Amino acid sequence: HLASAFHALEVEIKLLSRQQAASRVQCILAALRRQLAASGECFVRVDGSHCISFLVRLSSPVLVAEPGLSEVPVPLVDLEAMLRGSAEHSAAAGAGGQPLAPFEPDLTLVHVAQFVDGASTVREVVQASGLDRDSVLLCLRHLIHFGLVALIQEITLECRYWLTPEFHCAFDRPDTVGEAVRYVTAGEREGDQATVQAVQALYARIDGWNETLGEFRQANAEELQRLGVSLRHFVTFGLLRGFLERVDSSGLALSQEEASELETLRCETIPQRKQALKASGMTSADVNRDEEVKRMVVRMNELKAKERGRPMYSLSGWEDAGEGFRRQTTPKSPREA
Repeated sequence: HLASAFHALEVEIKLLSRQQAASRVQCILAALRRQLAASGECFVRVDGSHCISFLVRLSSPVLVAEPGLSEVPVPLVDLEAMLRGSAEHSAAAGAGGQPLAPFEPDLTLVHVAQFVDGASTVREVVQASGLDRDSVLLCLRHLIHFGLVALIQEITLECRYWLTPEFHCAFDRPDTVGEAVRYVTAGEREGDQATVQAVQALYARIDGWNETLGEFRQANAEELQRLGVSLRHFVTFGLLRGFLERVDSSGLALSQEEASELETLRCETIPQRKQALKASGMTSADVNRDEEVKRMVVRMNELKAKERGRPMYSLSGWEDAGEGFRRQTTPKSPREA
């Protein structure tokens, strides 16, 4: 508004370009600043037929709902480095370093960020910070709003996980292949092709129908140790990438036949159909538009909705959700399990 107002004044009365008007412009700017700071609106007369007048309306971002106290906030960037860079007003992005925050951080956020480590629950972050719960939750909501933090459910050895259909194309994407080994080993290893394939094979062994995470760890202890995989990082990476999903075993509502049908659709029928179509020369987008694939996905979502006791996802919603997990930002690893 201010630039537009002065542009109009320059066009009509040459206010800015006249040397003798310099002191007048300074007085106008001082009056504008004083009025806007006091009330958020201004009315400043320039001459007998011109004035500057407008009202400033402040808008707040529409934040996500408050996170649950048992959920775990996972940083998707190095929060402390980002906030430190903002405080120092460094041009880190231009120098190839950590980009600045997309907002002006306050002292509360700077304090809370050090406790967001990808392993602590929201409740533990509140307790560790020593601040009131509402302030911490507001900080987390802002971090989530700006895509700096994602929420996952707490990871315990009693949890069960299964693979989503996204798994069948997840390791076809260069960003997943490039990050997988480094993430699941907490930055200890850089993966060659053989190691990436070994990690992919580990994910393929996850079977939440028949075993808990603790049982998976016991059954694959030798391979996990050989690869140097942190189980917490392993699960977190799959959840963030969208190809791993927690099974709510307390709400199972499927018959044995339906459970078997769902497992077959997820692990055999749909991936086999997709592989056959890709082998025939179809693109991934065309494969997802195939009528048979769409029919099977709808049926799979019906069974998943029944199992979870929630409304069924539409096919388009499922596809959008799959795309939504394809983040280009490299997540910051949670602390070692």
